[in-house]
Amino acid sequence: MPVPFLRGFATSSTANKEKHVAIVGGGAAGFYAAVRLLAKSSDVTVDIFERLPAPHGLVRYGVAPDHPEVKNCMSKFRKVASNPRVRYFGNVEIGSGGGPQELSLDTLRSLYDGVVLSYGASRDKHLGIAGEQGDDKRMGVVSARQFVAWYNGLPEAQNLEPDLESYDKVVIVGHGNVAMDCARILLTDPKYLATTDITEQALNVLRRSKIRHVEMVGRRGPLQVSFTTKELREMTKIPGLQIVTDVDLISAECKTDEGAAFVNRFQPLRRMMVLLLEHAVPYADESASRKTFKLSFLKSPTEVLLDQKWGASGTVVPRVLRLQKNKLEGLPETAKALPTE
Repeated sequence: MPVPFLRGFATSSTANKEKHVAIVGGGAAGFYAAVRLLAKSSDVTVDIFERLPAPHGLVRYGVAPDHPEVKNCMSKFRKVASNPRVRYFGNVEIGSGGGPQELSLDTLRSLYDGVVLSYGASRDKHLGIAGEQGDDKRMGVVSARQFVAWYNGLPEAQNLEPDLESYDKVVIVGHGNVAMDCARILLTDPKYLATTDITEQALNVLRRSKIRHVEMVGRRGPLQVSFTTKELREMTKIPGLQIVTDVDLISAECKTDEGAAFVNRFQPLRRMMVLLLEHAVPYADESASRKTFKLSFLKSPTEVLLDQKWGASGTVVPRVLRLQKNKLEGLPETAKALPTE
């Protein structure tokens, strides 16, 4: 299918002798690239191509709905889009050129003086463990990318339908900020979430949610977590939430010669450990009646087990995540997790 604007564009390129640049990806990286190009030369025009109809990428579909301050950059992006030297083309796929709304990279190269590729990851990285895909009755492991896209309204993620009513506990693999976002959304009162820009569809599901316990599992130790103090502090402010972790392990890691030197060199990490020890209780004091947020260390998932009998009563648990214990090798800043068995 011919694309009329490209045919006209090729003619104007020869006549005006301007430098024309195509940017593939209408997210933050694409718009910041446009800002730099426009600032460097008054003879550059920019066309931004985006696979989705709406621009701004992860700023729109990846930032947690209760973090509106992070989205302030969208006002700057709107100024960029209003520049007469910038055009935005949404709902355009850049690929082999075989689809009705798809352009090939070779086509862009032939029509523009330069092409900037600024798109992000659009596929999940799988754990590669048995049971990850679930079965005919149940979903398997849901990626954070899909879950975040679901509650933020990414069109292609609206058929996710996470089951939050059949269980009271969710396990999240990873100790990063996105994992924290997912945990916070699951544990926050929907009445508060209703004041944010979360989608109505996600809000309705969260209102019916039975989830009361969220555990974040990481393969390394407390000194290697990737989330920030800000994210942890937000968890401490959720009303009625109990934070549970291996208090003894954290204290021990911070007191070793290498650990003490490490946290003293990195003050944000030191403040985070102080905050965690101030608000967390040990595993033995975990409450069954309160909402809980548990941080577990030195564990890696090895298998998802379906319909497992649990305990002396033989209760059948629909899904169980089997974990292996790890040990750390190396200095805290470069430590690697190795299985103990």
